[in-house]
Amino acid sequence: MHKFISVIIIALLFSGLTVSVLAQDGASDYCTTNLDDGSGLPECYTSADNECYAGGVFEAKCDSPWMWNAGWYLARFNQGLISRADFPDFYRGVLPPEPAEENTSVISLIEVCKLGFGNEYCAYSNKTGTRDAGADNSVEEVQLFLPPGTATCPAGYTEANTRPITDWHGGLFTDADLAPLGMDNTWEFCYKPA
Repeated sequence: MHKFISVIIIALLFSGLTVSVLAQDGASDYCTTNLDDGSGLPECYTSADNECYAGGVFEAKCDSPWMWNAGWYLARFNQGLISRADFPDFYRGVLPPEPAEENTSVISLIEVCKLGFGNEYCAYSNKTGTRDAGADNSVEEVQLFLPPGTATCPAGYTEANTRPITDWHGGLFTDADLAPLGMDNTWEFCYKPA
């Protein structure tokens, strides 16, 4: 008697899985076997139809009706046929994370350059700078500007300790020159060859 009941339960589970899969994958309302039919439906038995099929993100992982259903909805989401808002809550756990919002604002880099001591010195609003050799206009040194009291340069810079910004520009830049860059003459700098 127990074997008979077990066989019936297994048969019902299998038929439920089959009905679920057929309802999603075989019905003409959900997929097509002819991509030229103009329906715009995904091709049946492909990852475009269900992410459980070969090539899908759930390939070889769909071991329950829940996974097959989730794979079906995810395939439609990935194809742009349903939105995140229309995705059923019961299967929402398979959705990829929402993409981070892009920062579409453009921040212009402010540059202040001055000639002195046979070189061109440029400071930028991103707290970097350059010293260009006067003879050939090639950058010979790059700087990193740091707030007053920083004292230590990051690894990779020529010296371990910061220097006063006035050592870098030899008095060429006034506080008014540096103000648009968010700095003044109390700032410090680190340097390294370009």
